[in-house]
Amino acid sequence: MSKVELFIVALTQSESVPGKASLILEDVKHSRRLPVIIGNSEAQSIALVLERMKPKRPQTHDLLVNVLKGLKGTLKEVLIHRYDNGVFFSKLILKSQDDLIELDSRVSDAVAIACRMDTPIFINEEIFEEISLDNDMEAIPKTTRG
Repeated sequence: MSKVELFIVALTQSESVPGKASLILEDVKHSRRLPVIIGNSEAQSIALVLERMKPKRPQTHDLLVNVLKGLKGTLKEVLIHRYDNGVFFSKLILKSQDDLIELDSRVSDAVAIACRMDTPIFINEEIFEEISLDNDMEAIPKTTRG
């Protein structure tokens, strides 16, 4: 399976789904974008990292990162591996000692964790080719993983 690496380029309120946020991921090499509709709490969690803000108490995503680090594990990558009926499916690919562990995750949670651990985000190339958009949108300043 071939993969495409994605970077966060924008996080805004969704125009197509009121009350939700749009996470815009881009393949910088080919300038194609992938909009993902996410919940506002997940968007806020991602925004905290992108804005380099430190909450007084750990957020849920921070807790998971702390547990993983405490167990001497790492997040190798996030993989968006399926798209079905308007819903993206992703996996956290974890490394613990010599084992690779795959955990199902919502894309929003996976990205929130990846931002905190400076971990690459990938998508299955077939899915990306099928549903990505050409970068004809208004220019948005590029942001990398955090």
